[in-house]
Amino acid sequence: MRSEDNNSTPPASAGKSVAKRSKPTWLDLAVLGVVVLAGLGMLLTLASAMQFMTGHKREFARERHLLEHGQPVLVEVLSIRETGGSWNEKPIVEIDLEVRPLDAPAFTLQVTKVLAFTDIIKYVEGSLIEARYDPAEPDTVVFIGVAQPIQAESPE
Repeated sequence: MRSEDNNSTPPASAGKSVAKRSKPTWLDLAVLGVVVLAGLGMLLTLASAMQFMTGHKREFARERHLLEHGQPVLVEVLSIRETGGSWNEKPIVEIDLEVRPLDAPAFTLQVTKVLAFTDIIKYVEGSLIEARYDPAEPDTVVFIGVAQPIQAESPE
């Protein structure tokens, strides 16, 4: 007669219920979609911020180069208008300028600048500004002096 071993140890899964995987519900998919969209939004924001900072670093480097090596010019404000945008709670303005180099004919130029509210009133039509520019790339000027309004002549 053959004896069976009844004292053997039961398997580890004995007496435990094993959870079955069910198909994802619409709620699971919606949560996953929100997580994916949030992640993509964060990546796009980070990429935009990096591009913004890189562009401004180049612009600052160019302006620094003009301050050090640019030729002095006198600039007259022909007109100024707000664009409706702002940066750091300061308005962005477009300024039409007449640039007057010492050794070349005068030319007009439109620049976009961020100005403090207190400075906007200094950039009225007819204001003169000391600036620097590169004759090889005259599309950029760097202001080095605050705008000085032309004083109206007093009648004598």
